[in-house]
Amino acid sequence: MLKRLYGNNFKIQNPVILLGYEMEPTVEQLKELFRLSYLLTKIFLPIYLVRIDERTDDLVILAGDKIEITVDKEGRVGYDQTEFQNDE
Repeated sequence: MLKRLYGNNFKIQNPVILLGYEMEPTVEQLKELFRLSYLLTKIFLPIYLVRIDERTDDLVILAGDKIEITVDKEGRVGYDQTEFQNDE
């Protein structure tokens, strides 16, 4: 979409800063993000949100209907089931 707005010469230098938050994920968080994304999509669960929580610096993944996954800076994974609200 950004290329459509800004043309083919548009390049994202640092997507984290572009979103307004300068925290970058750690190597451990990125490894877990890849592993978890693979596992979630392997069982056909959609991934709705991936972002860094500015309060805790945890990587947060919202997937499926109720799954909330957090990955701390050391790569430790926490799972929780959340009831997402549907605006329909």
